[in-house]
Amino acid sequence: MSVDAPNVTWDEAAIRAWLAASDDELKVYVSETHMSYLTLYLGRANARHVLGEPPDAVLRELWLAARIYAEQGGVFLAKWPPEQLRRRRLLPLELALLAGDPKVLEQISLLFGLDVMSLMAGTESDDVLAEVAGMTRYFEARGIDDRGALAGTLAVLYWLALSAVAAAELENLQAVRTVIARVMKDHPHLARPREGGLGRMLWLADAALALEHGGEDLLVAAIGHHHLLHAQELVRRAADEPGVARTGDGALDTAMLAMMTLAAARGLDLGPALAKRAGETAFAQALAYAAALGHTAAP
Repeated sequence: MSVDAPNVTWDEAAIRAWLAASDDELKVYVSETHMSYLTLYLGRANARHVLGEPPDAVLRELWLAARIYAEQGGVFLAKWPPEQLRRRRLLPLELALLAGDPKVLEQISLLFGLDVMSLMAGTESDDVLAEVAGMTRYFEARGIDDRGALAGTLAVLYWLALSAVAAAELENLQAVRTVIARVMKDHPHLARPREGGLGRMLWLADAALALEHGGEDLLVAAIGHHHLLHAQELVRRAADEPGVARTGDGALDTAMLAMMTLAAARGLDLGPALAKRAGETAFAQALAYAAALGHTAAP
């Protein structure tokens, strides 16, 4: 099945002007890693991505954002409520994996990571266990009653998968994949339709299950479908928020790119599988970043 993603009609002139204005703002910064610059660096990464700048230029902005998470992580964890799992836990780990900086990766892993063995044993701190329980009761009662509970469970499992690779604990990654397989097998009635946030988590779960040699085609298909839902949500946001088209806010699918780094960490080369689907628009982002993320450059 062809996967063709919709696209926002970007106001590239406005995006270039915003990027230039942010250049001027950064000339007078007090510190590169001041917490106030996190949103700016993320915005610049999105803008550069929309404008088609080289992946290295985009990834450098993500590295700068990752450094802020690494140095100011405690402040963000105190500031942002547990229900904001994406920016509180998932995004810093994604950025750390994409940044390619061992020191930053180590710091973020310690601050934002979650260990599957500690979680299953109930030996994490009370605060972390409460944070997980706010997303899902699966690790206490093994029960998932509705689509919301499934989405929360898969989000925590994605958090665990990112954490395992960030900490270079590939045995833990295998344990997480085993739990994902069990959840997916036991709750097929809740997995349709694949739409919205739950749909994105389901495709990331499929991608995690394909993280083994021979699974490259399945992994590429999963991240492509994830990006399709990401693009659909971006188009909806742009229709409601005019500023999206003028800044590129949210354009970069960091979850898809992070899953590509997980594949590279497992020794998988997604380049050939991506090349086979080069004509499908949902794979354009992955194709552009393949070489920068450790995969064979696709033609």
